[in-house]
Amino acid sequence: MRIKLIPEANDDPTPAYAVESGNPTFIEHEDGSLNFCLAKAIPQILLTVDDKGLQPVDGIYSGTISPPNNDLFLNFNIQWSKPDHSTNGKSWDLNTDNGIYISTDGSQWFADIRSKPPRSGSFTSVGTYALEIWAYGYEGGGIREYIVEPEWDIEYVLNGETIHDFVNGIVPPSYLQNTAITSLLLRDSVTDIGEFSFNGCTSLENLTLSNSLVSIGQYAFNGMFELTSLSLSEGLTVIGDRAFTAAKKITSLSIPSSVSSMGDQAFRDCFLLESITVLAVVPPVCTDPFYNTSGGVIPDLFSIYVPSESVTAYKAAAGWSNHSSRIFAII
Repeated sequence: MRIKLIPEANDDPTPAYAVESGNPTFIEHEDGSLNFCLAKAIPQILLTVDDKGLQPVDGIYSGTISPPNNDLFLNFNIQWSKPDHSTNGKSWDLNTDNGIYISTDGSQWFADIRSKPPRSGSFTSVGTYALEIWAYGYEGGGIREYIVEPEWDIEYVLNGETIHDFVNGIVPPSYLQNTAITSLLLRDSVTDIGEFSFNGCTSLENLTLSNSLVSIGQYAFNGMFELTSLSLSEGLTVIGDRAFTAAKKITSLSIPSSVSSMGDQAFRDCFLLESITVLAVVPPVCTDPFYNTSGGVIPDLFSIYVPSESVTAYKAAAGWSNHSSRIFAII
């Protein structure tokens, strides 16, 4: 789940607003901090809550105590909910005996939510939620709103609608033959694209691949007739059989130096391919990634460019030797 703060429209450096909460006052500042002016047995204690959104750093919320007071005893409640309280989120009841820590000099407080896991039942939908922090016993409290976005690995456009899916890093063949997908983005959380994952997505025009990709399975993107460009990132090691067959509108291609294996006919029938740059010094193991049914090769207009010190090796290597007359040094 991703969370972002709802930005304030007012650029005035003075507090955005102050709301009376019993005797004390809660103030929200433009810099995102939350202030609680608390008064009970201890007069005029000011607690400042650092703005870390709904994802505290390393499981810890923190803030300052002004003036410093290391005898301060607080009962904290942290709760996330819909601003209208129609949907509860996670909540904790923390105090100095359980989860709240005060620095030796009394100037800083820390709420370690790892010490008491939240109750089950988190957010189930995208929307605007509120983070509520209350200091019971001092009658102080306040609410700050956040936009909650779902965790996702894949974003695609289907029939004009943008959809997000979570696949836990490995893309399954769930999108097979989905001819209505026109755009696809894989976030860097995706490391592997399984066999047949997007096979037959013939209307796909825009493709953004993860920078963390390690392998692309066989037939993963077979039949992308409308795709006009393809970018592969360093770190990719394996391109499966017929992974990009029939990407008929691609005109150029760069294979990262990290690729060590290319499947049979990986780029078959890429009829408009003119320039292929292969950055690996050692020729990737392959049968013939550029095989084409029209005479066994891609049309005469394409050339393969490899590191200058590797030209001889490529011309002699299995799979690459089929195109020896088309292999040239990268200038």
